[in-house]
Amino acid sequence: MVIKKMNQVFHKHSRWLFGAFTVIIIVSFLGFLTPGNFGVGGFGSARDMEIGSVYGKKVTYDDLMKQMRAFASVGYNADEQTAFGALAIRAKAEQIGVVVTDAEMMDLLRSQFQTDGKYDPAKYRAFVGERRKSGFSEEEIFDGFRSLELYQKLSRSIRDSIIVTDSEVQKAYRELNTRFSGKAYTLKPQESKEAIPTEEVKKFFEDHASNYNIDGTVAALVIEFPYAAYNDAAKKAEKDPAKVAGKAKELAKSAAEKFSDDVYDSLKTLPVKEQLAAFQKMVSDRKLTTKERKFDFNAGNVGNLSQTDYALLQSADPVEISLPALEEKAAVVGFVTRRVAPRPAKFEEVAKQVFKDCKQMRTLLATEAKAKEIAENYAKCKDDAARAALLKQIPVAKTVDFSLTAMENLKNREKQDLFVAAIGIAPGNAAVSGDTLVVLAKREAPTASATPEALTECRILTLGSKQQLAQMELQEDIQSHCLYRGPGNDAAK
Repeated sequence: MVIKKMNQVFHKHSRWLFGAFTVIIIVSFLGFLTPGNFGVGGFGSARDMEIGSVYGKKVTYDDLMKQMRAFASVGYNADEQTAFGALAIRAKAEQIGVVVTDAEMMDLLRSQFQTDGKYDPAKYRAFVGERRKSGFSEEEIFDGFRSLELYQKLSRSIRDSIIVTDSEVQKAYRELNTRFSGKAYTLKPQESKEAIPTEEVKKFFEDHASNYNIDGTVAALVIEFPYAAYNDAAKKAEKDPAKVAGKAKELAKSAAEKFSDDVYDSLKTLPVKEQLAAFQKMVSDRKLTTKERKFDFNAGNVGNLSQTDYALLQSADPVEISLPALEEKAAVVGFVTRRVAPRPAKFEEVAKQVFKDCKQMRTLLATEAKAKEIAENYAKCKDDAARAALLKQIPVAKTVDFSLTAMENLKNREKQDLFVAAIGIAPGNAAVSGDTLVVLAKREAPTASATPEALTECRILTLGSKQQLAQMELQEDIQSHCLYRGPGNDAAK
């Protein structure tokens, strides 16, 4: 995870910085780069070696190293792929006249280095001072921030150039409010009574190995800073009674932040094996109380973790102390005592589940095949009587009448697959959606005039769609005009 990688680089003044700074957007954008085109090393010391081109301009290994160093100056350890992508983005931005000005850079930095909602020069100076200790100049730091901001500004400039005409809005209204009506016949599962060979189950496991993992575990000692404990101080600091609760929460958060920073500063030079005892001594000296906390995690449930668990998951070397998490009644800080990463499962560990899944997949494929067979026979029927007779013979588990518009589907995705199947056929025809036969009876264009509210909604949806398309076109443009020719790439020969 990008944020964790940055936490490993930063000291206390920079641990909070990227909570609001979107580095991930550049990394996710770089999915357009062809896998295998970007090596990691092997360039030797020839800094003027040409390793690629962006919009007709050659890129040297020295260019790549400067971009990687700019990223590193603000705490992000970019690889060659990310650095080359950033150079491509910069070239495209220059081509269409998009730049991040010095004034915009100052506004950005003022928004990032704040205390109590106001720019704090001391925080900025402290950050720059720490990065200088690592050998980075202030110019490199500016260039690092500028690179991270440039893609966002490029995206904004493209989004802001999009317009939506009235005719496009009217067309969208008609398409989004056309009603599709019919019946959906879900078939009974076509289960096989044949025994599944062990070899087939193992092959299923190999083909779906990424679905079988053993959860990771985090154990920690957490400390709560209850908001109620700061009520008296909040009442003295805040005259408006309506704002006392908010002030108490702010004070609790500040106390938790200070404790987290103090722990970080005190323990960062200690060997890992000595840090727990030192942490417990700090807790004892300050007469605080810890609670044990443990949770499991995997790639699928990270988004559902509590704020405290997520903060603990993000803690990183050199000190596994979390940033404060604001829970319902307290600000919470935790020290991780044990961390076990998720790992791929061995077949023996999940054999029963794999057998169950393999059998379920067999049944699903057989049911889908049956639905396709029925759809093909339905298409061969010459009249309504023949179609009705066929529908009476199929092994139906459930029949559902549907009447949907695209707008209704956008707001409620419960029947998404059914709707997608229905819009692809003409009335009187059938289509298959998984184990379900979808028969479309009629398609009705909207008859009522659009209300101003409906037209506004259609305008917003159309604008969003056109903006997404523009982003895709930007990525395709960069892909077609940027090429890597590093060692080992056949294109270089």
